[in-house]
Amino acid sequence: MRKLIKIRFFYLVILAILAVSFVILQGCSSDDNGPSEPTKKGPQVVLSPVVLYYGHIPEGQTAAREFRIFNTGDEPLIISEMIVEGSDAATFNLLDVSGEITIPINKIVNFAVRFDPAEVKSYDAQVKITSNAKTSPDLQDLNGMATSTAGNITFERIIGGVDSEGGGKVRTLDDGGFIIAGSSYNDDEGTNVATLFRLDQYGNLLWNKQYTVTGVSGFRGLEVSASGNFVCTGITRSGAQSNSDVFALSTDEDGNILWQEVYELGGNQNDDGNDIIKTTHGGYIICGATNNIDEMTGGVKDALLIKIDNNGTYEWHKTYGTLEGEEANSVKQTKSGGYIFAGSTTVPSNEIGGDFDYYLFKTDADGNQLWSKTFGGTNYDFATSIVVDELGGYLTAGRTSSFGAGAQDYWVVKTDTSGAEEWSKTYGGPENDSVSEIFQTSDDGFYIVGGSFSFTTGENGMPSSQVWVIKTDNSGNEEWNELYGGDGGDGGSSARQLDGGYIISGSTSSFSDKNDLYVLRTNDDGSI
Repeated sequence: MRKLIKIRFFYLVILAILAVSFVILQGCSSDDNGPSEPTKKGPQVVLSPVVLYYGHIPEGQTAAREFRIFNTGDEPLIISEMIVEGSDAATFNLLDVSGEITIPINKIVNFAVRFDPAEVKSYDAQVKITSNAKTSPDLQDLNGMATSTAGNITFERIIGGVDSEGGGKVRTLDDGGFIIAGSSYNDDEGTNVATLFRLDQYGNLLWNKQYTVTGVSGFRGLEVSASGNFVCTGITRSGAQSNSDVFALSTDEDGNILWQEVYELGGNQNDDGNDIIKTTHGGYIICGATNNIDEMTGGVKDALLIKIDNNGTYEWHKTYGTLEGEEANSVKQTKSGGYIFAGSTTVPSNEIGGDFDYYLFKTDADGNQLWSKTFGGTNYDFATSIVVDELGGYLTAGRTSSFGAGAQDYWVVKTDTSGAEEWSKTYGGPENDSVSEIFQTSDDGFYIVGGSFSFTTGENGMPSSQVWVIKTDNSGNEEWNELYGGDGGDGGSSARQLDGGYIISGSTSSFSDKNDLYVLRTNDDGSI
């Protein structure tokens, strides 16, 4: 037994010596040849979006969108061939792609593909990308649908380039097309700038123009003049203190600037322009807010009206408010020739900053106060749009956290011409739902557009916003509602009624890795 233990011990010593020798030899080898290099992963392809979706395009029309190839590897990506494959390959055309393409390390290159549907159906294809990546060939999925042009025209358009775009107010034009005021990213400015988008009746983009007025990130209000020109308003931050002023800009039908004005109302605080309408007296009325407080009100922020003539020349302005903070977000002219605007007023509470209530204010034609009303509960209630009911009274729409079924719901308050409440209704689900605009339809009902987080879940399992529209009768009873978009975050900003349907503008981030202009033309029942 003692002899066996000695033999085992001898072998263990030999093994230990061999192990130490191996380590020493490895160290010498490393000293001779230097440290070993990490394994290269080579070029790597990341495609975005996963599916290049074109929406619903009228048959016989076209749509172009871009996908991105990002080389996340540690060697240049060399693409030797790109071709479209699949049963519907002939409907998709790669634009401006020829020869070998090299994408450096950590660089992105955009590629455009045009969709040309000839008949009503759904289309699918793939771009086959052959390269020196280990995953080659990589496949970019393509999908689009075509709608009929035999009757009412409908479409779903996703409009955007390399950078972000967003749609605000939409208005109809005499030629059957549309003008949309919004924003888009400008490389030279390094920020979003005010932008106009003009579309034809099929949703084809005729032109888009950026207006790099100092400090203007987007248009908030839009009106079409009697002569067919476009008039927009918003805010500009052009002063040394970067405080905002109200501005207005007018262009011809091709987007060329006719005039632009900044309205410096005095003081060194912020003035905002939120909406603009043409008036029966000539010229335009702008509503907004000012922190340059009138001595009579003494509040922290007041609602604001500015009257200008047809050439943008200042005529007068008036402020309205209490000791709290007020603003005007939407304005209409009343049947008597005065103005009615809706916005918000701050309500003192135990919470920091207080809560908000709807703020409804009526003036005569010269801006003199006739009456003001507030509506709300114990939480956040914020009015964004107002409409004059052709059957009498006014409807104010926005969002409420005081009433309804969810965290925040659509809320519509109907009053008579003296501001007395006649009825109110909420619409929504369990999450946040917010109205952007309300208008009256030809049957004396109402159309409400905005965004809802209540009915869609994103890839991360969290609620995601979609465009949400509701059609009601004159008493606010829902007739139908529709959701539009994907699961990546979409919202409706504005809408108008057409002969046989509706046009909606907004923004979408569901179909690319950035924000795009989202435009829908639907049937009378909301279908596409």
